[in-house]
Amino acid sequence: VSKETGSKVEWMEEENYKFRLSAFREPLIEWLDENPRAIIPESRYKEVYNSLAEHHFVDGKKVYLNPLEDLSVSRPRSRLSWGIPVPNDPEHTIYVWIDALTNYLTVIGYPWTSSPGSTALKDAWPADVQVIGKDIVRFHAIYWPAMLIALGLSPPRTLLAHAHWTIDRQKMSKSRGNVADPFDAMRKFGVDPIRYYLIRNGGIAIDADWSEDQIVKHYKRDLAGVLGNLVNRISSVKLLEKLPEAYEYRRNGDEIAVRGFATLLRNEQNATVHDLLWGRADTHPGALRGYQDKMDDFELARAVEVALELVLEANRFFTHMEPWATTDVKKILMTHLYVTQTLHVAGVLLQPVMPNKSRQLLDRLGVAEDQRTWSYLQKHFGNRHDEAGEGWVRVSCRPAPTSGQLFPKLES
Repeated sequence: VSKETGSKVEWMEEENYKFRLSAFREPLIEWLDENPRAIIPESRYKEVYNSLAEHHFVDGKKVYLNPLEDLSVSRPRSRLSWGIPVPNDPEHTIYVWIDALTNYLTVIGYPWTSSPGSTALKDAWPADVQVIGKDIVRFHAIYWPAMLIALGLSPPRTLLAHAHWTIDRQKMSKSRGNVADPFDAMRKFGVDPIRYYLIRNGGIAIDADWSEDQIVKHYKRDLAGVLGNLVNRISSVKLLEKLPEAYEYRRNGDEIAVRGFATLLRNEQNATVHDLLWGRADTHPGALRGYQDKMDDFELARAVEVALELVLEANRFFTHMEPWATTDVKKILMTHLYVTQTLHVAGVLLQPVMPNKSRQLLDRLGVAEDQRTWSYLQKHFGNRHDEAGEGWVRVSCRPAPTSGQLFPKLES
């Protein structure tokens, strides 16, 4: 009986064509040795590597512990009538996994020719990243690279093998009926909050368990309570009435010059937010660097945490400054500048996760379209702390009027 499906297993014999997979053990080991990021996460890299490379010596001869048997690449046509016929043998059909794997190449025009446009398509390979589920790692990390090497082509640069979503710690299965309905969830909570939940809780190395209670928790705590709350606080009409319609600033290290007003200095009150926004030479890399490092390592949940931590610190800063309780324009201006720039950065960083909510947030801040990109953030916030900022940055205090909450109260 199959451990995974519970179905009865039947013994069968048939004649197949085979791919000499056994001849590719050494090339596969060499590929993995030379590419430590070939499979992510590291735990799955080690699983594949050990399955290929573990050995002992018998009479001075290396003997591998795990067999790498030749791979059946066809099925009799009588048993598998649909599919691609084996060339020159219509009585056999190409095995579905061989057919499926080669689609990664044929979709970009393989086999490439000298025809116009073919070179550009050829340049699309090898893929930078192929995203797969953990249950099909062997097909993609052993069979697929071996096929490519046999063709004289390079394997993908990185295979990202993610974990599964479970319910009550069991794999979702239509036959069991323990499946989540994504459409129902999106109707209840909205598309972007579900995207946020999936990225924030989804596992790369470890399975994640689907829970509507956790969706509600993240919605109320992270989205409405942290991000939405700060947007509401800094958009207060009473607060904005104390400021001009707009102002411009330019940063130079610890100094921020506001055109026509005063120069603001990094101090004990704003230091944490200041360093998250712009970093600090040799001591603080800044939020952008932290975000980029996590994204480069495919730690998507941790990248989102970087953006959220930035907003949390800005919330603390706002509470400490109490701009609602003062008429000191310089103090109010400092609060507005640091909070709006935090929300600007967070809004851009969260665009891959929540594109619609991020757009609404940036609209509320009056951020221009050309200031909503990663390259813009790198230019204006990604400089080393001791370098001057790039020109004057305009900040609106009278963005286009909007109605409703960024993250409305959930219906019970």
